[in-house]
Order: sequence, then C-alpha cells, then structure tokens
Amino acid sequence: MKLRKLDPNAGAVPPRQSSSGRLTVPLPLPPFSNRPPEVEQTESNSPIGTEATSNALESSGSLDRTLSIAVDLIDPHPIPPRTIYSDETILERAESLRTEGQLNPIHVMPNPKAPGRYIIIDGWTRVQACVRHSALPELRAEVHTDLNLDEAAWFGWQSNEGREQHCDYDRAVFFESLIREGMSQAEISRRSGYNKTAITMYRGFAKLPGEVIDYIVENPRKFGHRAAYELSRIFDATQSVRKTLAIALKFVTEDKSVGWVMTQAQAFVTPNKPKQPPPNKKVIRYANGSYKQTADVFSLNIKVAPEKRDAFAQALEKLLDDVAIQETATDSNETAATEPTSIDP
Repeated sequence: MKLRKLDPNAGAVPPRQSSSGRLTVPLPLPPFSNRPPEVEQTESNSPIGTEATSNALESSGSLDRTLSIAVDLIDPHPIPPRTIYSDETILERAESLRTEGQLNPIHVMPNPKAPGRYIIIDGWTRVQACVRHSALPELRAEVHTDLNLDEAAWFGWQSNEGREQHCDYDRAVFFESLIREGMSQAEISRRSGYNKTAITMYRGFAKLPGEVIDYIVENPRKFGHRAAYELSRIFDATQSVRKTLAIALKFVTEDKSVGWVMTQAQAFVTPNKPKQPPPNKKVIRYANGSYKQTADVFSLNIKVAPEKRDAFAQALEKLLDDVAIQETATDSNETAATEPTSIDP
C-alpha cells in the first residue's frame, strides 16, 4: 500500500510495511525528509505517562469527557511527536488489547474540519493496532475540547517523552513542524526544556540534503542533534552531497565520535591556508664579518683593512649604481637609506 497523507475529512488510512519490515505510518512529514525515519515507537498500555498527564489535565479543567469512539473516526495529528511505528510494536499492542482489553483511555480532540471525527493527541499506536489488526472496533477516549492543535501536539510529545524518549531526528521533525506553523524557537525552547543553542542545532537536520537524511533515518540513534548540526555545516561549506554523505558514512561505519565530526566540520569551514614556502635566505660568515640575503634584501657587515678600504668602497659603489635607486632627499635621509650596508674601518 502506498504512502500517502491522511485527509482530515476521511477515515484512518492503513499503514504500509516497508522493505525493512518496519511499519510506515502515513503522517505528514517535514520538507527536509525524502522518506520517514525508521524509528520504533513504543507506547505502553500502563498508567505511566498518559494517565499522569490525564490526571493533570482533569484537575486543570482541560478534560471534557470520556467516550467510546470508533477507530475509523480517529485521524492523525498534523504535528505528530513521532513519525514511524514498528510493525512488531503495532502487532504486540493489538494482541495486548485483545487479551487484556484497553487499560487506559487514549486522548483525542474534535476535528475542527470534520464534525463527528476526532484528531489523536496520544495513543496512535493503539488506534493503528485496531485499524490494522481489528483488535477492537472502538477505543475509550478522553476528549479535550479546549486544546488547540499546538497544545495538543505538546501534550502528545510530552506523553511520548515520558514513556520513551524520542530520538533526536524525531524531535527535529516535531520542532521544525511547529516552527513552520509559526511557533518561535524561544517558545519551543521554553516548552521543551532544551536551550536555544540546542534548538538551533536540531534545525541542522532540516538543512541536510535528502540523501544524507535517508542515511540518518537508517541509523537514528547514532545521529544526535550535534552530529546533524556539524554535518549541516559541512554541507553548507562544500555544497557537496558526496562529501557530506562520506563523513556521515564514516561516522557510523567506523563508530567515530561526535568530536570527530566537529573536527571534520571545522576543517571544511575554515580550511588551513597553504603554507607559503620560506623566503630564500643565504648567510655567509667571514672572519671579519658577514653577508646575508633574505629574498630581495641584501645586508653586508664586514671589516675592511685600511689599505683595501678605498678600492672596496669604489667596487661596492659601482655595484650599487646598477641596483640602487637614488633619492632626492636631505643628507640625513640619504644617510638613512645607506644604513643597511656598512663598512667598518
């Protein structure tokens, strides 16, 4: 069965099974992914997480009523906390529902675009278990009438985090979806508990090319937000899918550290300038002085015997006539210009 988005005005769509054996749930995905991340969702049928959150909502007046709702009337949330649910988990949940029944209610809100239908807030695994495996025709659901989509999204996200923490790619998908809906990074930071720097790094996933994202979703637990951010820096500096993917492959296959990825990124972002060859330098030492040449600068410091001084001076000045540039300046400036060459008595 092909992957497609859910129409909020239609019934729940059965998921498809991927070639890897995982269940791909047809949920809306962010634009930076060519395909869904293959990350297992584990949803407990225990009171941990969902019931605690439910009690808090009930005490605050956010909980409206509990109903039994046909599973084909429950639609996915447009900002899902997770995007992939494993085939095995769905089957296990179906078997649990058949043998033990529904221990805790799911959470839904009325679908504002389809009267009589509902949008899932928390409990999508159980809904899919019923749709795919006919575990139960209806599910007991706590209906929240005063939550908007953003508030419901956070409810679902926090419930999932309480049961089993998301991988960083799942968090990135969730945060990016909220940003597309107009939520600021500062608000996401406040509500998620991650600082603004971390939120910026999570957004690195969205800057990666599809080929790299495809590889990341095959290894979601390896690629945290810092590694993804550093890969996005490499891609930004090189604009090369091949180079970025090569670093990602090596990071996984050779089990490199995040520090290694940071070093690779720094090398691409601020490459070392090629070293300039050292200037030509020549030094000749004599018993009575020395002669030095550094590139185009010549320096002579030598003691000349009195009987040879005049002849040496004349010969040196004759050589200088060929290369020295005379200045039209004061005697003091002319003297300064001749200082590099000295003749000692």
